Amino acid sequence: MASLQNLYVLVFVMASFYLINSTPSRPRAFWGACAFAILATFTSGNGLFAFPVGALMLWLLGQRRYAAIWGGVAVLTAILYFWGFERSENLPSVYDSLIGNTGRAIDYFFTLTGSVFATSPEAPSRAGKVLLALYLGLLVYLIRARRLTDYLPMLGMVTFVYVTCLLLTATRSGFGVIQATSPRYGILSVVLVAGIGVLLVEAMKHQWARLSVGLGFAAVAVYLFFTTQGLNEVKVADRTRLLQLCAAFYNDNPQNLLVYWGTSQQEGQRILNEAFRRKTYQIPKVTLADLASTPRQLDAAEVIPQGTITAEARPFETKDHIVFWNTWAVADGMDAHAGRTEIIAQAPGQAYAFDTGKHMRYDVASQMQSMQFAEAGFSSVLPKAALKKGQYTLWLHLTDGRIHAYKPLDQGFVVN
Repeated sequence: MASLQNLYVLVFVMASFYLINSTPSRPRAFWGACAFAILATFTSGNGLFAFPVGALMLWLLGQRRYAAIWGGVAVLTAILYFWGFERSENLPSVYDSLIGNTGRAIDYFFTLTGSVFATSPEAPSRAGKVLLALYLGLLVYLIRARRLTDYLPMLGMVTFVYVTCLLLTATRSGFGVIQATSPRYGILSVVLVAGIGVLLVEAMKHQWARLSVGLGFAAVAVYLFFTTQGLNEVKVADRTRLLQLCAAFYNDNPQNLLVYWGTSQQEGQRILNEAFRRKTYQIPKVTLADLASTPRQLDAAEVIPQGTITAEARPFETKDHIVFWNTWAVADGMDAHAGRTEIIAQAPGQAYAFDTGKHMRYDVASQMQSMQFAEAGFSSVLPKAALKKGQYTLWLHLTDGRIHAYKPLDQGFVVN
């Protein structure tokens, strides 16, 4: 839920900049701009940058007195924001990110700003460079044409997004360049593309030039929609499946609280209990049986070691199920996006295959240094009741229809 802040901070910042632009003709609009800038700050920390960008806008509009008041509001807002502020211990060093690894920081910045062009591993970085060149070219053109103040709200918005991306580069690039493609930051690249497109169309005075640029950006939008739709569907399915698994685990046994990303299980339980007390959240009534995969019978003789699989896939056993979660696997020569993973339960004379759900694993992509491994994660729920009695060995089977790879795991189970 916290990722939603990345959306609404942009709404409040845009409203603030729009009202700043209205201040010369409607002085009361200034106070609305202040209110939205404060809302932006307490929605997400980068909202603070609405104040320096807004101050520059007021200065360019010749509103010196309002710029001074704006600065005072900014100081008070910053004091309130940082009162009792605790910096996360998990964040990389800013000095190491920017100075110790300057090349990585530059790659992170351009990958972040161009992340909407995730059509290939290299495309986001290249797109980020093109977008920055367009933005700087527009600035130079509008300054020389003395038309800068004609488009202040959108210029302010694009500038705010670039400042936000610089902040993320300083505080997050230590996690690796692949982290720049995280879904929670995708809206920034979308706003950059849309904002620069609007500015280019507006800046064009010739009718046919304006029409050509507008159609060009519309074509880019359609292209991006169809080329990235599949990846976006995987991301949505990934988050849905994770929420279902967490709920099913908890409903099976409240002691099985799944916690991701640096929060201890005790802290996660405290937060959950507080949500229960305030009645702001309730666990969906999803069970492991609801998520169970239907077994498909195989010829046990076909299941033999084959190919090379690298994996972290230790299952969790409950009374009635074998559950794979927070697991991943990749096979040599196989693209994780095109491939699929099966779990095989093999006993003497019999074998069963179970389908899995795909999950995004940016940590694996970062480790392997390629986005082709971003979909290496998987999960599956194996119902013991669907199997005949026996001692079972677990296997991984990865295939893209052309290549097949099999690997036995060092953990099995018994069905009585």
